[in-house]
Amino acid sequence: MLKEALVTIALALGQVPSAIDGDTVKLAGVSTRLTDYDSPELFSAKCPKEHALALQARRELQALLTLAEAGSLKMSFKLTPCAYANYGRLCAEATIDGKPLAAPT
Repeated sequence: MLKEALVTIALALGQVPSAIDGDTVKLAGVSTRLTDYDSPELFSAKCPKEHALALQARRELQALLTLAEAGSLKMSFKLTPCAYANYGRLCAEATIDGKPLAAPT
């Protein structure tokens, strides 16, 4: 409950998370798994290609977060129940300008 409260307060204050990997952000010291999509594993990549793709996914997510912080787009997060164990992380749905982050482009 404390993690949820910290993240909720940070979001209400307008803080923008930072990207840990392509589908995990950190806000107020709390890691949060973004749901509805999966990115390559950065910290346990099975091969160099997966690691390179994971780095690219993190860069792309961080670029979106940077644009949100600059006010160029509206990115919002809604905490949701986790469907399975997430290594102590919270889960959240992310949207960009009201559309799911995982929506096809």
